Amino acid sequence: MKKVPFGFLTGLFAIFFFYLTIGVVALYIILNLVAQATGQSVSLFDNWYQTLLFVLDIFAFLGFATCLVFLILRKKKGDEKHAEIVQ
Repeated sequence: MKKVPFGFLTGLFAIFFFYLTIGVVALYIILNLVAQATGQSVSLFDNWYQTLLFVLDIFAFLGFATCLVFLILRKKKGDEKHAEIVQ
């Protein structure tokens, strides 16, 4: 666990989460506009690729949250070690 780059992984998952969320929202808006023009209705899970983007978005958020917690725990543990050395 000491060699895992949680800072890098947190940033990577945050970028994926950000862009996937934008993709889900933009896709929903575009498909909703097309559906309005044709007199149909649309939901978030009509097409397989909408569902896939949503699931990937959830996994990116979970990965971001998990790595962030481990990064905070590592920093806190490092501060405790530093405090023991100073005393």
